[in-house]
Amino acid sequence: MKFIVLPLTVAAALALVACNNQSNAPAAVSSTQAPAAAAPAVTGPAITAKVSIDQLATLPPGLSLIMRLVDVTDAANLPVVVAESTQPASAALPLKVALGYDPAKIDASHHYGLQVMLQAETLVLYGTDRPIPVLTQGAPKGELAVSLVRGGQPAADVPPAEVAKGEFEKLVAGIGALRRIQGERLEDDIAVGWDAFVEDSGQIRMAREQVDYGDAGSAQFRYAYKGGKPWVVERVQKGVTTLVGWNEAGDLILNEKGSSEADEADVARLSARAESLYGQAAARR
Repeated sequence: MKFIVLPLTVAAALALVACNNQSNAPAAVSSTQAPAAAAPAVTGPAITAKVSIDQLATLPPGLSLIMRLVDVTDAANLPVVVAESTQPASAALPLKVALGYDPAKIDASHHYGLQVMLQAETLVLYGTDRPIPVLTQGAPKGELAVSLVRGGQPAADVPPAEVAKGEFEKLVAGIGALRRIQGERLEDDIAVGWDAFVEDSGQIRMAREQVDYGDAGSAQFRYAYKGGKPWVVERVQKGVTTLVGWNEAGDLILNEKGSSEADEADVARLSARAESLYGQAAARR
């Protein structure tokens, strides 16, 4: 049997995460809540925030606090880092943090977000689940209230499109464990059968249908949903696979049609099909 020896910092941090995860009861609230740990001095323009973790008041020693200001204008690709800092994390929560940036690097027409992570060695324990909008397009410039979640965002070196494709394939492989419902709808006066797959919570996660377009050939559709909205749509027609997908903000992050991309009108049609079938499936769940 092989034993893996973890650095003490990582072992202590993992123990803290495990204890925090097993506790279901809300932590007792002191009548005199401890103030946020002071932010390190930053000269010049800075994004300020108060960082907290639900039901956690202290951190183990040796953790690093990593903050990044990222340009998220192109939702289909990796965020571009505009400013970044790494510093030791204080023990007391909430943390009061500040990230300096160069205003000359900010384009008012772009979208920017703040990422915050608590890391032990190379292991991210807590982080923002998505970049928090800042600076432009009506977003705040400071005094943010940031709540971290376990694990945080996906690996920073994986493009959003690849993350969506991987999660979509996992969902496809797991629909056998979900409740299946069936129905039919009219497509150019022709009845088209469909089925959908529902979680125990009542959330519809996927729907499927096959439509015969005559000379254009039949098409197989798979529609995946998150939070009641189209997330990924797959169409296979005449040997060509089209994949389109959106993030939670509704931005198109995945667009593949064979070796090229679907045009805007085609993407809109696929989204409309997904929404239409979701409505019919929701009435039967």
